[in-house]
Amino acid sequence: MNSKPLISDPRAKMRPSRFFVGRTTELQEIHEYFASHEVREDLACVVIHGLGGQGKTQTALAYCNNYRDTYDATFWINAETHEQINASLRSIAKELRSAGLFNSSPAPSPDGELSLEVEFAREWLEATNLNWLLVLDNIEDAGLIETCFPKNLNGRGSIIITTQRAHIDPITQDYKKLELQPLPTLDGSLLFFRILERSSDDEDESTVQEICDWVGGLPLAIVTVAGYLKRSYGTASQILAGLNRSSQIWESKNESIQNYEKTLTTVFDLALANVSERSRHLLNLLAFLSPDGVPAELLTQRHSVESLSFLNDKDMYLNILSDLNRRQLVKWQVQPDGSHSIQIHRSLQRNLLLGLATSYDTSLRMMIFNEVTTILTSALPKSSRLQVNEKDLWPLFTRYAPQVLALRQNSQWPTPAIVFDFRFAQMLSNIGTFLWHTGQIRECASAMDTAESIMCKQTREIQSTPEFAEVLSDIFLVTGILADCIGVSRRQQSLEHRLVLLELRKRELASKPSAEVTVEDEIRWGNAKGDLACAYLQRNQFSETRTIMEELHKYYTKWGSEDQYPFEYGKYYHHLSYVLMAEGDPEGAISFCRRGLQLDEAHAGSVDSTVLTSRYDLACLLFNAGRLEESLVEHQEVLKLRLDVCGKGSQLVLESHEAVGILLHLSGNDEEADLESISRAALTIAIALTGQKKVLRGLGKHEAANKQLQGATEIKDKFLRTYPQFTVEDEQYEPAVYDQMLPIWILQTSGPLQDGGRQKICHSSQRLPGHIDDGAADIAGLIEATLKKFGISSDVKKGDSLLGVFT
Repeated sequence: MNSKPLISDPRAKMRPSRFFVGRTTELQEIHEYFASHEVREDLACVVIHGLGGQGKTQTALAYCNNYRDTYDATFWINAETHEQINASLRSIAKELRSAGLFNSSPAPSPDGELSLEVEFAREWLEATNLNWLLVLDNIEDAGLIETCFPKNLNGRGSIIITTQRAHIDPITQDYKKLELQPLPTLDGSLLFFRILERSSDDEDESTVQEICDWVGGLPLAIVTVAGYLKRSYGTASQILAGLNRSSQIWESKNESIQNYEKTLTTVFDLALANVSERSRHLLNLLAFLSPDGVPAELLTQRHSVESLSFLNDKDMYLNILSDLNRRQLVKWQVQPDGSHSIQIHRSLQRNLLLGLATSYDTSLRMMIFNEVTTILTSALPKSSRLQVNEKDLWPLFTRYAPQVLALRQNSQWPTPAIVFDFRFAQMLSNIGTFLWHTGQIRECASAMDTAESIMCKQTREIQSTPEFAEVLSDIFLVTGILADCIGVSRRQQSLEHRLVLLELRKRELASKPSAEVTVEDEIRWGNAKGDLACAYLQRNQFSETRTIMEELHKYYTKWGSEDQYPFEYGKYYHHLSYVLMAEGDPEGAISFCRRGLQLDEAHAGSVDSTVLTSRYDLACLLFNAGRLEESLVEHQEVLKLRLDVCGKGSQLVLESHEAVGILLHLSGNDEEADLESISRAALTIAIALTGQKKVLRGLGKHEAANKQLQGATEIKDKFLRTYPQFTVEDEQYEPAVYDQMLPIWILQTSGPLQDGGRQKICHSSQRLPGHIDDGAADIAGLIEATLKKFGISSDVKKGDSLLGVFT
C-alpha cells in the first residue's frame, strides 16, 4: 500500500467541515461493510441516501478522511451531470499520471485529453490491483454513470454513492443502502455550538436542543440557524420564539416531505432576513449558476452594468463574501491552481430560485437572469467567425461552459420559465461550437437545439437584423454537421440545414457593399458551400458534389494559396477524391486524397482526430482501388493512432476495428483478428452475414456466431422497414445494407457517433444502384419554409442557383 494515498479532486483532499459531528455509527457501518467484502468478485457499493441537507456529502467526506489509510487511492466524482462526471474523470487521469501510476503518455492534443483521459481513468480503475475508493457524489440519474462505471476485474474497488433518490437501482451485486436519519438532539446541539464557536452553558443548552428538535435534526437547518445567531444580536430564546410563531410543523415523528420543505423555507427565511441588500443580491446571482462552484473571477471581473458595480469594489466584495461564509450560506473553496470558487447548498439554491419566481416584484427575477447573462457573456471568449477549432481557448470554455448550462437549467424552474432572448442564443451558439470541436456531441446537440428554438421565437425586429442571420447560420452549420454525426436517419435534416445555411451566408455577403466584403466573409460563405457539397457526398450525389467544389475552387485561388488556407483546400481534395472514385478513376482519387491529407496535417498536425478521419478515408479508397494490402496496413495504423488519441470506447475506434476485421477476413487472415474488436457492435453488425460468422467459427465461437447472425438479421430487417428511403437491399452484396445501417444501430445502442455519417468501407465497385432520393426537389420551397419559421422573408425562386453569389 502507498505510504501517501492518492486522492483526486480538491473536495476529497479536504477534511469534512470543521463543524462536522456525529454519524459515528454510520461511518462504522460503512467501514464494516467494505471490510467484510474484501474478497469479492464485484465492486462493493454503499449508497448513502436521504433528503437534501441531511449531510450525505459531509458523511462521505468524513469516511474518506477517517479511513484514508485503508485505501491506496481515493477519488471523488461530482456525478450530477454528464459534464461533471467527465470533468472529474479527467481530473483523476491527471492525478494518476502525476503520481506515476499511469503508464500512458499524456494526450497528444486537447481533444485527445477531453476524450482519452476519461477512458484512461476508467481503464485504470478496472485494471489496477490497488485498493481504491471512489465516491460518486449527488447522483440524480444512475443512467449517467453507466458508460464510465468501472467494472473492476480484480474486485479491489469500493464505491460510495450519495443521492436523494431512495429507490436508485442496484449498480453492483455487493450493494448496501444506508439512509441518513436526522441528527440526535445531543449531536445537533453540539453542531450548533460549534458553529457559534463557543461552549454551551446550562441556560442556552436546553433552548438550543429545542431548536434542534424544532428543525427535526436536519443538519443544514441547524447550521443555518446557528450561522444566523452568530451574526445577529439576538439570543437562542428569541430565535426559538420566532420559529414557534412561524408554524408548528414538526409535531409528529413521521414528518412528510411537505413539512421538510416548509421547515427549510422557514429556516432560510430567518437566515436571509437581516443579510444586507448586496449580500442577498450576490446570493441571487449564485442561485442561477452551478452549486458545485462558481469561479470567483466571474464575479470579480470588471462590470460595466451599474447594478453590479458593488462587485467592482474588492473590499466590499470580500466583506460580503466573508459575512455570507460566517452565516454558513456560502463556502469559499481554494482550487489546486490557487484560484477560488464559491459554493452554495442546492437546497438554499432552490429556495432562492423559488423566492425569485414567486416574488411580488416579477421584474427582479428577470433582472438577475440578465445580470448573470451579462457576466457570462463578458467572461466567455468569442469564437472565431470561421468557427475553426481554437484549442488555445478550450481551458476558458471548459471553465465557464458548466455555468452557461447551469443558467439554462436554473432559469426554467420554477414555472413560469424565463423566456430566453437573442443574446442567450448567441451565447449557447458560442458554447455549442466549443462542445462540437471537443467531441461532446450530446451536450452540443442539446445546446444548439435550445439556441435554434430561441431563434424561432424572436421578434420580427430582431429577426430582420444581420446579427440574427449570422448567428442562425452559425447554429445551422453545427447542427448540419451533428446530423451527419448521428447517421443516415438525419441526412435529410443535414441537407435541409445546409441549403438554408448557404442561403443565409449568401445574404450575409449581399448585405455588404462589395468594397467592405472581407476574405473572412467570403470564407464563411465558402464553408457553407463546402458543407453542402459534403451533404450531397453523403447521399452519393457525386455530380452535385463536383459542381459545387469546382465552383468553390475558383474562390480558393482568389483568397490565397494552399499554404495559406490548407484547411479549405483540404476539403476540396477530399471531396473530389470520392467523386473521382465514383467516376471510375481510383488512382486519381487516391492522389487527390493524399494531397488533401497533407493539407489537413499542415493545418492540424498528424495526430488530430479529424486528420485521422481523412487518413481513414484514404485507406477506404485504397481498398476500393483493389490495393488490399496497402489498405489493411493503413487501416491498422489508423486504428493504432485512434486508440492513442480517442480511447478504445470511441465510435471512431469501433469504425477502425470494423475496417481491420473486414480486411483481415478478406485477406484470409481471420486468426489475426482481435477478438475484442470482433465482439464490438460495429464489427458485429457490419459483417455479420459475410464475415462475422466465419471469423467467430474460425475461432471456435460457434454459439456466438449463430447468435450474432440472428441478432444482425433482426436488426437489418427492422432497419429496412424503418428507413426505406436510405437503403436498397442488394442480394449480390448484402453487407451494403449493414454498411448503411451501422450509424443508426450504434446510435440506438451506444449514443451518437463521432463521424457516423460517412460510408464505412465505401465499396464503390459494388455500390447500391442509383442515387438516393433526396426528398428536396423543390429546394426553393424548402428554403422558403425554413426561413419563414425564423421570420426571415425569402426571395428565393424555384430554379435559383445557390452556387454563385459574386458577379
